[in-house]
Amino acid sequence: MIILDMPPRVATIEVQEEKSIQNTIFDYFVEEMGLNKAAALGIMANIEAESEFNIDAGSRGGAYGLC
Repeated sequence: MIILDMPPRVATIEVQEEKSIQNTIFDYFVEEMGLNKAAALGIMANIEAESEFNIDAGSRGGAYGLC
């Protein structure tokens, strides 16, 4: 399970076995949040740059998770 803290609500995403985490997140942004594909991909590019979609990623500055 992935939890995205997105004001003003907290989004919970359950990853299905047959879908990659990237596909699950993209579908959530487009279908649940109503973002267009360009906006969803822009956010995903940021996630890719910051953590490569690794939920175990961390940094010396205390950042962790997908972002």
